[in-house]
Amino acid sequence: MTNENMKINYVGWPPFVNTTEYNGNIITLNEKTDVFTFFDDDQSNYIRSLWGKNIAELDEGAKLVIEQLLLNGTLIKCNAPSDALGIDCKVTNGIADPRWAIMGQDIKFKSFRPLYWYKALNYLNSAYREKRANNIHGLLNTLRTKQWRAKKINDKKLHLIAENTCIAMKFVLKDVQCLEFSYAVAKIAFEESIKCEFKIGVQTYPFISHAWIEGASGVVMDRASLNGEVSTIVSIGGARC
Repeated sequence: MTNENMKINYVGWPPFVNTTEYNGNIITLNEKTDVFTFFDDDQSNYIRSLWGKNIAELDEGAKLVIEQLLLNGTLIKCNAPSDALGIDCKVTNGIADPRWAIMGQDIKFKSFRPLYWYKALNYLNSAYREKRANNIHGLLNTLRTKQWRAKKINDKKLHLIAENTCIAMKFVLKDVQCLEFSYAVAKIAFEESIKCEFKIGVQTYPFISHAWIEGASGVVMDRASLNGEVSTIVSIGGARC
């Protein structure tokens, strides 16, 4: 075996695949296809048993499994052992009520700021176009390129941005979901150099995926207990750093 072959003899997740663990089972989110994949107990344990091991040192049965996972795009070859399997591991009963409400508060007109409202309206509409063209991958990459501008903590202004995004939702013809709402809030916040964290979480049985925003003081205009109820599979930015 050549040195070149030895260099790419580990497996890992593709760069556009996010992973987490929920109640011991591995979950992946493919940004390019918007597809969640759930691995059961046996599958999750098997993947864990392969992680960080040189493919050349595995038995033939394991090599065949890896070959199939490589062919269907679940895994890719790497030149070094990959990081941990999941960014967030939860053992929880999850959200009892799967009906998510974005707003839990009444928005008063005194919160209205024309610039934030106008930006939110534009970003809510552009989120639909971006998602249609590039799936969730396009939205997340937009936020990733802007997160570095966020340098200051200002939760008061972050809540103001969220409130104006809620107002803008009333002027959007389509049904605004948590993904579009959180995208608009995070994008405006990053452009205003305000630190926040855009998150997507997931739970199983029943399956729920949810996006939300966190500031330095916690979840913004959503369930305060979200972090304890779902496993975070995507995290962009960070208000506490």
